[in-house]
Amino acid sequence: MVPSPTEGVFRLFVYGTLKKGFPNHDRFCATTIRIRMAWIRGRLFETPWGHPVVELPTGEVLERGSRDPGWDWARQRALEMTRVSHQDLREHEVSCERVQGELLDFLNPDGWLEALDRFEEFDPIGTSRFERVLVRAYLDDPLSVPAWVYVGSTILNGHDFPWVPSGRWQ
Repeated sequence: MVPSPTEGVFRLFVYGTLKKGFPNHDRFCATTIRIRMAWIRGRLFETPWGHPVVELPTGEVLERGSRDPGWDWARQRALEMTRVSHQDLREHEVSCERVQGELLDFLNPDGWLEALDRFEEFDPIGTSRFERVLVRAYLDDPLSVPAWVYVGSTILNGHDFPWVPSGRWQ
């Protein structure tokens, strides 16, 4: 079952050139209805191509993106019912860092998500430069929400990119 726009929002966590004020935000994220500061668990690296890339700790991925935006939206909505508090993370925080970014809310993923997947070179069936995955995004309140994020696991393979210790890109 695909939720209607009145049943919730499609969430995307961005940490690089899709953030507000950067060139790709207006190109792909202009229809966002809300932007909030948030963070995810992971490590941020600088690439020589003018954008960062995130590496996630083992076990962070809740779901992998598909070619069907409606199915992806339904999976996000199903996972919204199981909220995780910051306190539940204390045992896992020893080897984990925070990647700072923005949580973007959209009414509907149709159209723009497919264009963004192409831009990010994400293909759930073939070879991808970035992968779109569902993770927990943390806000100022003590709870998290599921959100989609593009991570660059294949980009990091075989490279020694500089780590961004602050977790915040530019």
